[in-house]
Amino acid sequence: MATYVATLNISPVFREAHSQALKSRSELTGDVGHWAEAHLQYVRDLKAKGKMVAAGPTVAFTWAVMLLKADSLEEARAMVANDPGVKNGLFTDFNLEPWYHMV
Repeated sequence: MATYVATLNISPVFREAHSQALKSRSELTGDVGHWAEAHLQYVRDLKAKGKMVAAGPTVAFTWAVMLLKADSLEEARAMVANDPGVKNGLFTDFNLEPWYHMV
């Protein structure tokens, strides 16, 4: 099993909704809220299965990273592609590469 790093660009719609929710100290609503919750659950499920090492956005909320454990690049790509946030437009695109774990 190898480790892969995925970088995902956060969509302008998700970024704006997140910014507004922070400013108003409220939850994300509508489709963005629904898909954000589905994305978080998906990431938590991967973590529980030992497939997710770490994940999260940058402080500026412009892109996010996922460190994944998979048997192949194809398996890692499927894990990212099947994320509800990716499938439903919270992220505009992603890059995936094998990661060399030094420390």
